Amino acid sequence: MKSGMKYWIRFIRKTSNISDNITGLTFSGNLGVLKTKSGYASAISVPIDNLDCPSILGTIAGDNTVLIILKEDAKRKDVIDALLHIFPMLSNII
Repeated sequence: MKSGMKYWIRFIRKTSNISDNITGLTFSGNLGVLKTKSGYASAISVPIDNLDCPSILGTIAGDNTVLIILKEDAKRKDVIDALLHIFPMLSNII
């Protein structure tokens, strides 16, 4: 795990649980779409970008949507497990 990722995990757990603002997760091909409450997508995308997950190439954040770009051969289960590591409340909506 990257040292920056350890910082984000501590930050997320010490502040209000940002994962409470995630409202949905769906996949299509090598894309994941993480829906959030309005205004939270950027804050949620930062720890994903810092995550040491070889299946995730990066993210693009809008106002209420985070587009997660996966590698061609990525397994969705690996991506979900990585996201659950930083956003434990995600388990309530998937």
